[in-house]
Amino acid sequence: MNHVKGVLSLDYHDALAHLGISSAHPGGYQMTEVVFHELEKRGVPLHPSSRVLEAGCGTGQTSCEMARRFGCQVTGVDLRKPMIERAQERAKREGVSVRFYQIKPGLLPFSDHSFDLVLAESVAVFNPLLPLLREWRRVLAPHGSLIDLEMAASFTLPDDARRAFQRLYGAVQVPTLKGWKEAYETVGFTDVQMVRSGAIRGLHAPLAIPNVTTLTPTTYTKEIMAIVQENQKVMMTYDRWLSYAMILARD
Repeated sequence: MNHVKGVLSLDYHDALAHLGISSAHPGGYQMTEVVFHELEKRGVPLHPSSRVLEAGCGTGQTSCEMARRFGCQVTGVDLRKPMIERAQERAKREGVSVRFYQIKPGLLPFSDHSFDLVLAESVAVFNPLLPLLREWRRVLAPHGSLIDLEMAASFTLPDDARRAFQRLYGAVQVPTLKGWKEAYETVGFTDVQMVRSGAIRGLHAPLAIPNVTTLTPTTYTKEIMAIVQENQKVMMTYDRWLSYAMILARD
């Protein structure tokens, strides 16, 4: 795990699971609505016959919304058991049918060409990038689409910023907008569009963890509090270096 200051047994993603945060990506759920809009706008409509994989589904908010709103055949995967348990509880509570699996996002137990759409929200920065993108491309059906909402570097990150993002968030890399596009092209996508991008600081919800003042003793431990405080410190120090990227990739 990536421990804050090297002493904690939890990491940023454990804190998200503990707090039950549903939309741990740039812009929060408002940006998920933008994802749906961009898919429709760019000729990728969602409907009952759509086979959709959400990689890094977290607590299942996006997966359940796609199943509810569009009737899609949705599969959600996440590395962390608490996230999957919350996602399953959400699907049951909302009365939607979604398959959820606890697996690594880069080791998918699905056959080639299993999905018409792969959707990811702030997943690729936390994993070895090219192997992950190759695996996502493998499970896409011919003429399928992949839409990915990620944190991006406005400029090549200085060493102190790169270390801070790796230590707190476990970010393996934070590519620039150009770097994201090149990575998708490297694994074989021939049509890679940067459909949305902009500064993190201009978003309604730059990152998912709430302000420390909104937490109550029933929602935090000392470790959770330390992660929340570190998140605020890192964002205040380095947010000028950060952008977001919404990438649509097709063959």
